[in-house]
Amino acid sequence: MGLINLIRRLDAHNAINETLTTDLEMHLDAFPVEPEPDILDRSAAAVSHLLSDARAAIVRLDAEIADKQDQRRRAKIIVEAFAPVLPKLDDGYDAADDARKSYEVAVEAKRVRGDKHWPKRGSDKAENQAGAA
Repeated sequence: MGLINLIRRLDAHNAINETLTTDLEMHLDAFPVEPEPDILDRSAAAVSHLLSDARAAIVRLDAEIADKQDQRRRAKIIVEAFAPVLPKLDDGYDAADDARKSYEVAVEAKRVRGDKHWPKRGSDKAENQAGAA
């Protein structure tokens, strides 16, 4: 109704048609008036905001936990892989021993598979013949 009074004050000569103001009043009455939020509405809004923040924090923390668990898993794999190697590295490196062991591992793998065309090395034959004699 305040808008109607404002229009009437602006129209000092009453030139505005009375039907126009009546139509305007009907249109303005058709719009719903939102009531002021009461204490329950404000409390519900505050709780909703708090819950929204808490849920977002849970999602963020779950993602961080999953990332930390993945980092832990990778670190554990590295420790399990390299822990047995460290004492051997402290003993020093012997290239001849490494080459001999590499050859023996390869030959043993072929023997396990049943590859007959891989003969023993000459030094192995000499050791076997000396042991048989």
